[in-house]
Amino acid sequence: RMVRDSSSSWFNNGYVMMQLQNLSIPQTAEVLQGGLPTRLPFQLIIDSYQSILPADAINSWETLGQGDERLFVRALFSAFDIPSDTFKIGLTRVFFKSGMLENVNEVLASASAGAVPEEISERFRRFFTNAIWKRTFAKMRVVAFFMQML
Repeated sequence: RMVRDSSSSWFNNGYVMMQLQNLSIPQTAEVLQGGLPTRLPFQLIIDSYQSILPADAINSWETLGQGDERLFVRALFSAFDIPSDTFKIGLTRVFFKSGMLENVNEVLASASAGAVPEEISERFRRFFTNAIWKRTFAKMRVVAFFMQML
């Protein structure tokens, strides 16, 4: 994609910077500089690994997690003890450090080879309960803060 001011033949730094920011180029450069070159959309992960989880775990995601794709990925990685320093969760994608996607696939593929152990399924379900408690606690703290201000 060409980035330049098409209204003149001169290079306008301000206009070009505005274009780069609107295209999210600085954020993309930060992600790549941070060593997270591999990215996958949430839906691809859900489609790949939803079938290995028991129905009650998926039901927990749909009811407690309200079908949030981002929460599904976080819960899946938490349940399988995938270290949080190997990935970063964005708004619509998961970013992996170089070479870490293969490790994640190995961990998740080991579960898909056989039945998912009940312990992992329980951690997946518990993730959503913990998320609700954390949200509720944060809301209660905000209410208490504002009540003190009154």
